[in-house]
Amino acid sequence: MKTTEMLELERALHSIELILAARYGDHEFAPWSGPTNLGELPPPAQEVVIRRVEEANKASQERAAIHFCLTSAARLLTVTQLLMTTS
Repeated sequence: MKTTEMLELERALHSIELILAARYGDHEFAPWSGPTNLGELPPPAQEVVIRRVEEANKASQERAAIHFCLTSAARLLTVTQLLMTTS
């Protein structure tokens, strides 16, 4: 039988996993143009691609920070569960 604490940890972990799946399930953090493809584009097109990638990278900084925090929290909950079941 699971303790109340273990059930709460499982619920918390499940909630975090749901948030991660909803926010980042199939999300591409930044557009990608391969270096060889970029070099083959005319200069105006290169500037457009570079600007698009830079804008996407800037916009994704907050998303990346949130993702990092949520995945860290999930891993910490998993470690806590393991420690609580072995002690």
